[in-house]
Amino acid sequence: MENSATPDATGRARGGGWTWWFAGRASRREYWIYIGLLIVLGVVFSYSPPAVNLVMYVVFTLIMVRRVHDFGRTGWWAWAAAALPFSALLLLMMTSETVASLVSLVITVALMIAVGAIRGDPGENRFGPPPPVTVKRILTGR
Repeated sequence: MENSATPDATGRARGGGWTWWFAGRASRREYWIYIGLLIVLGVVFSYSPPAVNLVMYVVFTLIMVRRVHDFGRTGWWAWAAAALPFSALLLLMMTSETVASLVSLVITVALMIAVGAIRGDPGENRFGPPPPVTVKRILTGR
């Protein structure tokens, strides 16, 4: 079986296949640029089918995975944080759909701000060196 890991500029092995984007770290600036793009896309596609919103939420979670890597946490923290609004939504659906939607939105925005505000590790951590912010990195994640 062939090894799909290839070394990056720092000599660390990067995974191949569709999971390559999980590896590495995202700086606060890179994270907020992605969030801004997602907000613009959310406004543009606001009247789209729910599947489009779900895809955008998955993309948001993937961005959050790389962001939590910047302060030394595993991506599972991002997935747990992404599931929290849905859990609150399911619990609150028993009371009022409006209240449930509002609470879910507040939790999502609070998590988005918290993850974007935490300062990353200044040096190298187990997910790699501090990420440089370049246009290429923002567009490709590499």
